[in-house]
Amino acid sequence: MDLRGGPHTVAIAVTQPSVPFRNRPPRLPKTFVAAVHRTELRRSNLPSAHPGCYVRNRLAGLSWNRARKTDLTEIAQPLYRRTLLDLRVLDALRGLAALYVVFCHAGALLWYGFVPSAWAGENGLDAIVGRIVHGLLDYSPVAVLLFFLISGFCIHYRQARALTTLQPGARSSQILSLRDFAMRRLRRLYPPFLLALVLTAGFDALGSHLNDAFYNGPKPDQISWLGNSHALQTVLGNLAIQSTLSVPTFGTDSPLWSLAYEFWFYAGYPILLLVTARHGSVSMLGLTGLCAVVAYAASRVSDVWLTYVIMTWCVWAAGAVLAEAYVGRIRLPGLRWFVLPALVGLGLLTQRAPYHFGGRGQPKDILWACCLAILLAYILLDSPPRLATALERTARRLAWLGHISYSLYLVHVPWLALLAAAWFASHAGPPHGLELLAVGVASSIALGGACWFLVERHYMTPRTTRTAPAVGSRLAGDRRPSPPPVPSAV
Repeated sequence: MDLRGGPHTVAIAVTQPSVPFRNRPPRLPKTFVAAVHRTELRRSNLPSAHPGCYVRNRLAGLSWNRARKTDLTEIAQPLYRRTLLDLRVLDALRGLAALYVVFCHAGALLWYGFVPSAWAGENGLDAIVGRIVHGLLDYSPVAVLLFFLISGFCIHYRQARALTTLQPGARSSQILSLRDFAMRRLRRLYPPFLLALVLTAGFDALGSHLNDAFYNGPKPDQISWLGNSHALQTVLGNLAIQSTLSVPTFGTDSPLWSLAYEFWFYAGYPILLLVTARHGSVSMLGLTGLCAVVAYAASRVSDVWLTYVIMTWCVWAAGAVLAEAYVGRIRLPGLRWFVLPALVGLGLLTQRAPYHFGGRGQPKDILWACCLAILLAYILLDSPPRLATALERTARRLAWLGHISYSLYLVHVPWLALLAAAWFASHAGPPHGLELLAVGVASSIALGGACWFLVERHYMTPRTTRTAPAVGSRLAGDRRPSPPPVPSAV
């Protein structure tokens, strides 16, 4: 700090304090000069985002003697605290991803245009719109990869914060109690899961009564994934959260496959936590990447479900790495330079590698997840102020969708299958228009909201207020409460 000048003006040069890199904001000037005088400050036209504006506001009401004695290094310190995105944005992203999955399944069950040959040979406006909508609704598994990224972030976030203050020689049990972790996950996931199984049994029974051929007869290619197994072995396997791995999916609730993957990600999480605590985040991601390579090689020899789980494990671990970057354990510099390549990569993947080509768990999952992880890291860690403000404003408006996303994800397919069975009972094929699809999506959201209100909300992780950097703002000093993230359930 440098004070100089006459009795009316003090020019102050504040140099960036020496603080850890995780507390420095991106692209702030290293020094700035503010003219400090009571009358001059009131007439100053500095823009609100200018660093000097914060000093001006802090000193405007001080007398000359007090302003001269003020330690401006201490005042400017909040300017160099990194401002991060509000984690409620993750809830909104999860809600939008769940809604996208609902649209995809509703299109497959309730819309004629989802049939691959529906628009062959047609060039009218309806055909053009149909091809565009079909192309947009063909990537539901990519949304599940985003679920996995968010889940890895949210599950590891609490432990990542603990690791930043961990004393040398501390035991791993001080970071994570396996018993408490298992009970929290069970309490959070299982009640809505049981409700979904009960509703699936009821919807399937009613649908079979209305149109048995839809459930037990041959199915077209666009809904070949729709199951209908209610055997005792299937029930027990699904109660153990092993859908599509060791047993078929219970009834028509096909989205349960991702919950089975999450089960094994949780089971392997203590290993990841031990590795990152002792050897760092890079080692954690490297371990899962090496396991993915070995699993892929093994899958070429033997088609075992565990290989596909291990191949996807690195996607979940990438979310955990983002949590470490968010709390400041590691640094991810230059994220803005990777945004454009990530967007181009997503575009190329949609054009050159349709998701359903090659089956689940192939290397293309890693490519999709890499692009999504880069974009998510940029949004969370390095988004510009205007973008951050817009994202957080949108997240507040979509908070309700994030809350019901787990219930919505679990119950929508059995309900949509019931609507499709009722339609096909009196019609030869799905409707050409989008009216039934809109009804299916709206009613699925209502059903998911009802399930959340009746069951899930009573078992959600309590939101405890914490002090967080200002939401979407690069101006220091404005601190407001922000809740920790709700652990991803999907």
